Amino acid sequence: TELLQRVKASTLQVYENQDVPFDVLVQTLRPERTLGHSPLFQVMFALQTFPLEEVQLPGLKARPVQLHHGTARFDVGVEIYPKDGELHALFDFKTDLYDRATIVQIGEHFRATLQAVVDAPTQRIDSIDLLASDERQKLLIDWNRTHAPVPPGCFDAAITAQARRTPEKIAVIAGERSLTYAELDALSNCMARAIAEHGAGPGTLVAICLPRSVELVAAMLAVAKSGAAYVPLDPAYPPGRIAAIFEDSRPVAVLASHTLIDLLAPEVVGDAAAIYVEDVPESVEGQARREAVPDGLAYVIFTSGSTGRPKGVAITHRCLMNFLASMQQSPGLASDDVLLAVTTPSFDIAALELLLPLYCGATVCVALEPGNPAALLQDLARYRPTVMQATPATWKLLIAAGWKGDGRIRVLCGGEALDTDLARSLLVRSGELWNMYGPTETTIWSAALRITAVADRAIPVGRPIANTSFYVLDAARNLAPAGVAGELWIGGEGVARGYLNRPDLTAERFVDSPFPPPAPGWTAQRLYRTGDLVRFRADGTLDFLGRIDHQVKFRGYRIEPGEIEAALRAAPGVADAVVLLRDDGGEKLLCAYVLAAGEPAPSVDAMRDFVRTAVPEYMVPSAFVTLPEFPRLPNGKLDRASLPRPGQTAGADTVVDAAPETNLQKTIAEVVGRAIGMQHVSLDQNFFDLGAHSLQIVRIHAELSRVLERKIPLIGFFQHPTLRTLSRFIQESTAEQPWPVAGRSGTA
Repeated sequence: TELLQRVKASTLQVYENQDVPFDVLVQTLRPERTLGHSPLFQVMFALQTFPLEEVQLPGLKARPVQLHHGTARFDVGVEIYPKDGELHALFDFKTDLYDRATIVQIGEHFRATLQAVVDAPTQRIDSIDLLASDERQKLLIDWNRTHAPVPPGCFDAAITAQARRTPEKIAVIAGERSLTYAELDALSNCMARAIAEHGAGPGTLVAICLPRSVELVAAMLAVAKSGAAYVPLDPAYPPGRIAAIFEDSRPVAVLASHTLIDLLAPEVVGDAAAIYVEDVPESVEGQARREAVPDGLAYVIFTSGSTGRPKGVAITHRCLMNFLASMQQSPGLASDDVLLAVTTPSFDIAALELLLPLYCGATVCVALEPGNPAALLQDLARYRPTVMQATPATWKLLIAAGWKGDGRIRVLCGGEALDTDLARSLLVRSGELWNMYGPTETTIWSAALRITAVADRAIPVGRPIANTSFYVLDAARNLAPAGVAGELWIGGEGVARGYLNRPDLTAERFVDSPFPPPAPGWTAQRLYRTGDLVRFRADGTLDFLGRIDHQVKFRGYRIEPGEIEAALRAAPGVADAVVLLRDDGGEKLLCAYVLAAGEPAPSVDAMRDFVRTAVPEYMVPSAFVTLPEFPRLPNGKLDRASLPRPGQTAGADTVVDAAPETNLQKTIAEVVGRAIGMQHVSLDQNFFDLGAHSLQIVRIHAELSRVLERKIPLIGFFQHPTLRTLSRFIQESTAEQPWPVAGRSGTA
């Protein structure tokens, strides 16, 4: 009734302007015009108030005939007209946007809405149930038929049992070192005993801060054997972030290497005992006493936090065992497989890469330089892996670096949306292609879908894995019908215990399920609110549409821009900051917009160096734009859509002083300029500040290597991203290679 009153008042008001010609309205408002749809609105609703009756004429019989001109003027048009004491609805629609089944569903939901309003006119609009019983059955039960037995015990016990079955088989390889299953089991026993002597046990946490090595894998196993849960730390993290994680998790010990001793100063680790793997005894009798249970914690992964501080996701052994068993079946992993691990251990995918092969009796090869495409190409050629998991950004880098593929390899792609162009490229380079999806809070991956063909529409997310349920809910927490966008809520055995020592945040994101169990024996009754905007397709697979907040996925990492903004606001000379992920038709770019606190404005280098002390390298913006003020909407809120592209303002990232001097610098400037779409590149301007991204850097490397006919190390392009420093690097790194054309190098 309240809605009807509002509609009546609004309609009567606008009827006063009904004689304004539509073309005049369009000309006055000047909307953005496109041939794809009509301006101003795309849905037409017309209520005809006169009845269509037969006309009586002498000697003639006349009846109304419904005519259709064969073209839909709008995306959807609905005409309501009275006939024989009823209201009839005629729908027309653009067939390149909708199919008949979708429009029929919309019509049924419209009828259900009208019936509900008539039956209970005082109810809230958002409480109306649109779903028929068969739709509800499909959304709640049929598409969530994933129940399967959860393996008992903990992952370390499963790997120990595997070591007894195949003691001499190679378990892990890292560089020139390798461990058999028996050696891995023995080394992890020694580490477990060492950390147990410093208080590690059930209910405690142990940090792991190790370089990529066989010891890293042994340490993960050792912590579980002690009964504790591991907290992985990336040695590349800045000391401030490591200190924050230690403060939040309060581990009893940290397994580390002497090579990282400077990173683990007393003011960082606090009361945690530092145990260096080089000092661990080479043999012990038996193993550490362990009392870990399936409901105990297996690990705590710290992810980006919107408040400016990372938060720890607490995953139990039962969650992890369910995941490992499901992945063993689909996408599938067997004892004769070889998996190349490329993910940092502080990212939860590392648990799939490092633990799943051992759980299945396979071999894991640890890439020592996963961020270097040239090194990864060498690893692919050396190990000939049958399985590799990586983000879309990593796969793009490999393809740009010249990877031709391997018909045997099973490609797992996750961490970001898989676009159709990349999917086509990977399909022709692999034996199998799988699209993976899932948040850290539901244990690594919650959906897996094999891609066998690529259509023009977006790649779907897929169906839930074993013992996992998907629910798409609207803002009022009602089930959204298939085809309707809503937030994805995930249930099942993969749902984490919550956020470590954050009961308020846990209560907000982890809630009791209001739905019946999708299968007999289903015990998991909590749901995680993902914040992901999705919709079901007619076949039960999911389309990922984006976020309902500002959280982003970048190069596979989940990033809360608020954490970077908080770091920037603490930088000298910065009054305010906004960070967003730009995608202007090319590769994504993490961009920071800054308001200076005074004159002169802080330099890009100063801001970048300051941010690096607070957040990991993958969260450091590639571009910085200094603005006099932020664009605002009429209501005063930030207008994110109007923030300029890097290079379009007179901010600190658009300096065009010092022109290139030598012929080599001019050659580099030409190649870089073509790649990033700029006519002038200054001598000391950082390529990333100009909007370059990692894939473009790889292309610049390939083009310069071709033009200069020289073998140039790719890593130097990332380490020396200016004309001055890159030209010097090329001169020094290729000093023994002859220049093909006299004067090409352009000596200073």
